[in-house]
Amino acid sequence: MIANERQYRITKAKAKRFVEALEEFKCKAGERADVHPRLLQAEREAMETQLAVLRAEVEEYERASEGRGRVGITSINEIPEWLI
Repeated sequence: MIANERQYRITKAKAKRFVEALEEFKCKAGERADVHPRLLQAEREAMETQLAVLRAEVEEYERASEGRGRVGITSINEIPEWLI
């Protein structure tokens, strides 16, 4: 969960680097003939999953900072984190 503007900027930069890394991975996948295709697929899917997580965090922070966020508290123990 992104808690402030600094973390927001860092997360956006990480997401951008993941996009670039995925593009490079796709371009160079053919050059890695010595790696099993399933391993290449797992590597690509892991990168895509991490990118999706980062994008979701950025989107959640943007919604919250614009006042559009919905508080999704499912337990009383989560209240302190949401208040921050």
